[in-house]
Amino acid sequence: MEINNRIEVDGSAVIESFMQELDCLSTFRNDGLCRDVLGADFVTKMENWDHSIRKQKETPLTVAVCGEFKRGKSSLINAIFGEDIVTTNVNTETITINHLSYGEHDNVLILRGGKKMHLTDDELKCDNLKNILSQLKEKPLYLDLKRPIDMLKDVTIIDTPGLGDSLQDFAEDVEMALKQSDAVIYVYSVSYPLSIHEQCFMKTAIRDQGFSKLFLIGNYSDTFENKEDLDRLKDVTRRRIEDFLPGIEPVLLSALDERCRQMGVARPNSVIAQELERSFEGFRNELFELLDQKRDTIIPDRVERFARAMTQDLGSDLDIVNEALNAERSDADNKLAEVEKNKSGCLDEKSKIESRISEYCSVMRGNSIGWMEEFLGRLYMDIDSLRSVTGDDIKKYYSSYCVEIIHEAISLCNAEVIKGLYEELDKISQDISKNLNINGATKTPRITIALQNNSWTAADNAAFTVNNLSTAGIRFPFMDLAYYLACFAAGVANSKKVKDGSEDLIKRIKDQFATLKNSVMTSTNESCKVLEQDAKRMIAEYYDGLLETNEKQAQLFANVAKQNEEEKEKSRKVIRELQEALDRIRSKFYSGDLVESDVEPEPEA
Repeated sequence: MEINNRIEVDGSAVIESFMQELDCLSTFRNDGLCRDVLGADFVTKMENWDHSIRKQKETPLTVAVCGEFKRGKSSLINAIFGEDIVTTNVNTETITINHLSYGEHDNVLILRGGKKMHLTDDELKCDNLKNILSQLKEKPLYLDLKRPIDMLKDVTIIDTPGLGDSLQDFAEDVEMALKQSDAVIYVYSVSYPLSIHEQCFMKTAIRDQGFSKLFLIGNYSDTFENKEDLDRLKDVTRRRIEDFLPGIEPVLLSALDERCRQMGVARPNSVIAQELERSFEGFRNELFELLDQKRDTIIPDRVERFARAMTQDLGSDLDIVNEALNAERSDADNKLAEVEKNKSGCLDEKSKIESRISEYCSVMRGNSIGWMEEFLGRLYMDIDSLRSVTGDDIKKYYSSYCVEIIHEAISLCNAEVIKGLYEELDKISQDISKNLNINGATKTPRITIALQNNSWTAADNAAFTVNNLSTAGIRFPFMDLAYYLACFAAGVANSKKVKDGSEDLIKRIKDQFATLKNSVMTSTNESCKVLEQDAKRMIAEYYDGLLETNEKQAQLFANVAKQNEEEKEKSRKVIRELQEALDRIRSKFYSGDLVESDVEPEPEA
């Protein structure tokens, strides 16, 4: 055994030492000269880092459970713990951020300003909780669920809302939950594994966060007939993630099957019950091993991540100040003029990028309309095949079939547009980073993470799997299309107005098809326009933030450069002492022994 392998980390000593360094940094925040030289923004930044780090040292291993809407995340949590912590039969959708931690049984809604509200178990029911939330003046921070379960002594579970339409309301909350987490359990459905939207979310919000562990869980595996189907689906998932999550092994299981096994009731699929049990047991053992491994090292690991991020963040401003301390007064005006000059070029670049996006969306809009034209033509031709179907069956099933298959078609079109937009904007953000000398590691996610928020998820972009697994339950992105489809379905199935014969029904369907087609084509066109508008909004936000950062840095440079030599000498002294404090933290706390990731967390505002 090599000598280095025998070295252990004393977590308590690491934390104590780091807290001493934070105390040292706090003296600079209270130093008047430091505040004058570095400005209020820098001091606020130091305060935010101090708050974030001190808060994190008290938090046990944190695991976030996330995934799209109705993927069985809450059911999986119940199966892990072997009891209904989140009672899925009454709370069918997670509508708050839920923190599950150890303590006497209690449900507390955490509000802003130090306020909270205790809830009964009955008030956790979906409708009851929605009613309570609707009466609050502001959105709560999260729901704190305390449970006397031994496993929760070592881990906090964050149960997040679905990443579909709910992300419009919870985007910032889910993002913050991921930043607070040491490991992630991402849950997807084996019926439509890892849609384009899910893949984009993983690339932007998960891949580069440097989590200690990522579990990729395919739920509802009890719906497969045999082990061979499970193996094929696992291969499909591997191929979908191999370019951005290499080495991650998907786990296919069934939370429902595991809870049935725990409760001693009939299993949903006896044919593959043993395979599902082995898979779940393997996942749970791996999760428990993670808890054992990280119990003593997770806080030091987290401290090192924050130390790295903090020193790099603060150090960039110190570099500007050091440059300004060696500059002449005339350089201050030159720097401000340079920023103003670059602003014009920056806006020109923004305009060119927006034109590229418009051109791409115009092409994709034409492609989507062409695809839908062809698809609807085939759907219309297939109407004649209904002559072999009874009138009752047409009334029972055809409208549902129509709704589902049009859902899939629109969803597939939008998925292709989003995939191309993601790739285009990812390239654009790297171009911006290169041309303007901005760190792409911090700027690229601001665009790409934002891209999969808001109306990007409203289309519920599910894609067909490689082996043509069906997609179901996809919602419509636009109200007019939903309205016309409802009218279409109602017109087809209205037995009071239509004779109970297939010929009459077929004629009715054909008569209404033109109205349906117009609505579908309008919706397809509008969908592309909305995606284009969101992309341009993200570009505008990117450039606004970039210009604001450049102006602040230039102003900091100018303020310091305009000091007289006596003032500069005093400033050099305080900056030198602050730099030495940051250097001590660098040398002590991120030698690379604990943290492998280069991705940094961010301070809480």
